[in-house]
Amino acid sequence: MFENIFTEFKDFQEIQQVFKELYLYLESYLGVSPLRAYELKSTDAKGRDSESVLDRGVVREHRFNRSIITFRKPLHEEFIELILLRELYYLYFPVEHLTNVPKLLIHYIVISQLSSLQETSSYHNSIRSGLLDVSIARISGFRTLQMFERIRPQFQDQEKFKPSFLRILKYLYRQGTRELNDSDFLGYVLNLDSLQYSIDTTTTSDREFVESIHIIKQIFYAQKRFLSLNEYLDLFELYAEKHPTFLSKRKFRENVHKIKKETGIAPTFQLNWRGLGIRLLILHIEFSPHLTFPNVARLIEKTLFLLSPRFYYNSFSVSVFVFALAPNPYFSDLRRFLQFLQNNNYLTFFKICENKIYRHIANLNAFIETRDIVNPSLDSYSRQYLEDFKIVYKEKQDICFNELDFLLFDRIRVFSTFGLNLEHMKQFISDLRIDLEDIVRSKHEVLSKFLLLTETFQSQITQQEIKQILDYLKIHSSMGFFGISERIREDLTKEKEDTRTFKLMTLISEFIEVCFSLRIFSIEEISSLISGKRASALNTIRSKEKHLSQVIDHYQALEITQKDITSFLTRFSKEPIPIIKPILINTIYTEEKEQFQFHIQLSYKKDLIPKIEDISRFFSRSFYLIDFEHHYKQKIIDLIIGSPAYSPLDYERLFLALKHIFEGDLISFRPIVGSGIVSAYSASSFYDFEKKEYDYSADLFKEIKKYATHLFGKVPKYPARGEGLSRGLSLTGPSKGDPGSLAEIAAQMHLDYSRKVVNYERKNLEQLKTIYQELPQLLKSNDGFRSLKSTFAFKTYIDSIKFIPKFSAFSFSSYHLFIIPEANNPQVDLRLLLGNTFRELFTPGAVLPDREVPLYISYIYPFRSPNRSYLNWLTKSARAINQYCLFTIKTIHTIFHFERNISKKGWELDPHAFRSHLQNVLENQDTIDRTDYYKQHINSFHLGKVPSHILSPSSKEYKSLIKLHDRTSADAKSFLGTNHLEKIHAFQLILKEELIVPYLEIKNLGLERVIRVIIPSDTVNVELFLHAFSFLNYVKISEIAGEFFLKGFSDEYKFRNGLLINLFLPKMEISPIIEAINEFLETLKIEKYLILHDLISGNEILKKVFGDLSFLKTYNPLDILEW
Repeated sequence: MFENIFTEFKDFQEIQQVFKELYLYLESYLGVSPLRAYELKSTDAKGRDSESVLDRGVVREHRFNRSIITFRKPLHEEFIELILLRELYYLYFPVEHLTNVPKLLIHYIVISQLSSLQETSSYHNSIRSGLLDVSIARISGFRTLQMFERIRPQFQDQEKFKPSFLRILKYLYRQGTRELNDSDFLGYVLNLDSLQYSIDTTTTSDREFVESIHIIKQIFYAQKRFLSLNEYLDLFELYAEKHPTFLSKRKFRENVHKIKKETGIAPTFQLNWRGLGIRLLILHIEFSPHLTFPNVARLIEKTLFLLSPRFYYNSFSVSVFVFALAPNPYFSDLRRFLQFLQNNNYLTFFKICENKIYRHIANLNAFIETRDIVNPSLDSYSRQYLEDFKIVYKEKQDICFNELDFLLFDRIRVFSTFGLNLEHMKQFISDLRIDLEDIVRSKHEVLSKFLLLTETFQSQITQQEIKQILDYLKIHSSMGFFGISERIREDLTKEKEDTRTFKLMTLISEFIEVCFSLRIFSIEEISSLISGKRASALNTIRSKEKHLSQVIDHYQALEITQKDITSFLTRFSKEPIPIIKPILINTIYTEEKEQFQFHIQLSYKKDLIPKIEDISRFFSRSFYLIDFEHHYKQKIIDLIIGSPAYSPLDYERLFLALKHIFEGDLISFRPIVGSGIVSAYSASSFYDFEKKEYDYSADLFKEIKKYATHLFGKVPKYPARGEGLSRGLSLTGPSKGDPGSLAEIAAQMHLDYSRKVVNYERKNLEQLKTIYQELPQLLKSNDGFRSLKSTFAFKTYIDSIKFIPKFSAFSFSSYHLFIIPEANNPQVDLRLLLGNTFRELFTPGAVLPDREVPLYISYIYPFRSPNRSYLNWLTKSARAINQYCLFTIKTIHTIFHFERNISKKGWELDPHAFRSHLQNVLENQDTIDRTDYYKQHINSFHLGKVPSHILSPSSKEYKSLIKLHDRTSADAKSFLGTNHLEKIHAFQLILKEELIVPYLEIKNLGLERVIRVIIPSDTVNVELFLHAFSFLNYVKISEIAGEFFLKGFSDEYKFRNGLLINLFLPKMEISPIIEAINEFLETLKIEKYLILHDLISGNEILKKVFGDLSFLKTYNPLDILEW
């Protein structure tokens, strides 16, 4: 792939030239730029080589968005080609994720792609030997080196490599700034083939494929054990005798081989966590709006036991829905920790629900159905493809397990690359045996390293240096263990390569890491160990090390057979309180079918279960968990629905229908932002195999509390949410009218889908872009409109032609208000809040726990004179407003292009590439050349300038405007080119005088997910944001001025140079886009902003306030403002 670029190197200049060629070649081949620019240097080697074998030969320094790579001559000169390619791939990975496992992945990519070089073999051997004795060789019991060897051919195949590598980048990007979980990352890489495989839902053969999966599941559930391929084939014949199937044995055999080869589907087991002494918890947490999102994310990352957080935004606060797997001894500490956060004003709300019954329904009809929702009324629908799993979590008194038990518990619940699969057992047992030995050996190495480091402190470090270290820990002790760990990493990035201080910091860093592995969290205890005052603790560690040496000998001699595995599965699945139960359906995964998640919480009633079962027919995956809520001591249901992403209209239909189904029992309903994939978790993480119990450290949550206090400091009090089950606020009463059944909505969505004209031909898209940019000119005459109307783009992509008035010409301003009134406060009168000049009302498609209702209202007011009297009274006198942001739009910039992210096949928006673009913009923000992209892709319209002449209500322009604009503008497409001469003349008059800005509403392009970002700031650089978001295809960036308020502020905060950003995205999982925006804003030190997603029409609320809405047909705020 790269060999022809390499030549004999005469000097460092030639190395630089070759690196540049490699850079350009890889950038062109992948179609993605590296995350960082680079600078190559060369120096004579001084001191030792890099500690990490995966960094040997270079010194690397990262300055913002640039990597400075210094080659250390003459170290490893014989491997220069391999090191060059390694360093190039490192530029593609985020700095925070350049940890050992990603680096090892890049090593295997490099040796695979340069396998023909003579030096590659000896280079690989030198790396291997350097890795065998460190913990990177074993991640959570998985033999990392052997696993990578297994998928090495994938990196040599150019056809497979590109999509695989791009998916890896996308995965890393999704992590944002969160710490990378090595096990999760390794599992993702090893399952790339599985995740890339998506069932083609349009062919008959894939109906047969789904039938094959169904039969495998049925056989596995009946047998409850590992089965070889031949056993599945034999049992298929018995199954076919008793159950009708259209599959032949030959076709079943073909599909079983296809499942084995192309998917990660595996005969997995679900663990009874309570039987293992672990509590499965569902936490609902809302952080104070006075905190910043990056700090919230850091705390979640450092709080052990929390897995795969999902977020809900739609206010200045951030809500988190997260699973937790906490060993029994830590449960009370976790509760007290959350209470501590609330007592210190960091949380406004938290709820702990312990899962008692878990039910998982995978709807295989979704893989036959090509639409976004399954329609059970279709002939192709089959009830038997609603695959169901249920487990009741029960406690077990005896939790005595050995290392092999826990290793099998980990392996039997994951995708086929790690766990059981449809092949023979031989490879699984071979891997298992070595893995078992590796787990024990790695624990032994941690103990050995701990003893070695404590000895180093006593024998090789001077007393003055020991004092230096102890002073450092004491000064930073208020940060807690996790804060100090972060601080040390920051200090190590500074230029101390050849200094004694750097070596001391490295030593402290290694010791802190080892202490974490041994669950030693107290800074006081760590200081005592460094100063040599804890002889008893050292003796305990020596005893453990000696014991593990014996355990290693035991497992080296242990023979594991298929009979042992079968015995294990039988024993733990048939005990009086079973520990495992066959599931399999958790490995049936197709990314595009699960881009969106609803989270619904209900008061428990038996008659809700049939309702849940009924709605599961419409969605690709449903989970419901019957939980015990610990504060109110009551049973509740957590229902999670996975589905493709929806357009705003489809989401609104589904939200209202589901809300109607559960009315009266609904606690909360939220669309949550996150991948839906739960992180790997080893049940043995805190288990002491010597004592046969969980290793409890009372210091863990003490140190996390210190870390939280370090992150957040003192925070103003913000109202805590209500008691979670209140039903008070009138805005959330029963729906007015029937929103329609799910069956009706599914039928309508299918009909809408069938009417769509999908065409992504470049010439047609360019035609649409030209129309968008030249729209005002094209609409100024009948001839122009007729030529527009005849185009393919007009007929295919243009839903309507709307316009934005330049209200300032009439001495008006358009205002927007995002507001969250206090829940259940009778002083909040929505009629008064809306006033008599409101235009539109939107609200998040959600029901919040205490019925708090965020509102997004647009108004027309006299020029820069919003009617704030009632808002001021509610805020300052009644104290009934928790937060608001009021603003007017001054200028609108529209970005519209098809330069990237789209092909003939459809949308190909890569969040990693977007994030990379944002980082490049940040690095080069002082040298932005706006000319090219500004002229090509951006139209700007000024709305808020004070005119020299005000047009009064008696003017012909005002009369023309009022004919075409009530609450919103008329659709010019509906009357241009017709005999509605009065409207045409009115339109052309105000267009000619530039009193309106026409724009297109687009259809059939799939840009159906909308995210709004409101930045109330005085410091934003508009050009920077235009450059940043020009990567996306359709964006509106508005310059705004106004004010915002959070309860706890002494007064509102006024701003003059904020932004409202509307992103129009393809139907996709939006979490990586939001994470990229969070990072971007964090780097710019913008702390307060709103992210609004999944807004719906507020008509349901208007019905509750006004009853009959027929008045809206004649209501026009401009009539009221005439006086």
